[in-house]
Amino acid sequence: MPEMSQTLVTEFYQQQHRALVSFLQTKLGSAQEAHDVAQQTYERLLSNTQTQSINNPRAFVFRVANNLAIDYLRQRKVRGDDEVGDFDGNEIVSPYLSPDEQVENELLVALARIFIAELPAKCRSAFLYYKFEEHEYAEIASKLGVSESMIRKYVLRAMAYCRDRLDQCMEEPVRQSNVTYLAGKR
Repeated sequence: MPEMSQTLVTEFYQQQHRALVSFLQTKLGSAQEAHDVAQQTYERLLSNTQTQSINNPRAFVFRVANNLAIDYLRQRKVRGDDEVGDFDGNEIVSPYLSPDEQVENELLVALARIFIAELPAKCRSAFLYYKFEEHEYAEIASKLGVSESMIRKYVLRAMAYCRDRLDQCMEEPVRQSNVTYLAGKR
């Protein structure tokens, strides 16, 4: 691996850290995992001792991060850490949308993926099981080892969290009907 000085890594961190974490979060589906892999990326860059020069430092850092993310996903798959199938957003895409509505919907799907990934693990699992895999509260409670009442709270908490995060991202507050649609209400 070519050399990156501590100054260059620090500079990159100050200017590109958010972009790197956003890239990793999209790839990994979790804000926490994205921060972990970003940290590993910086550690890898700082511990490197090779002396080749780097023509495009940004591309190089993103390549290292991408490789670490791929390794992380492989390890996660081997460990079986994915309790619930991946949410890819196809569950809320409609074939009856105009091109403008489709672009807006794709943005909502991308935001939903980020917001759902930010949820605590049990809350996220309960939400995905209920809204996208259409499991009943009792079945989810049994799988997660909590009460049905807790599952209801998790689902409501997840919906409220998505609505609040959307409100933060958009100029006007999101109507309840949009959140219901976004949440895949049955």
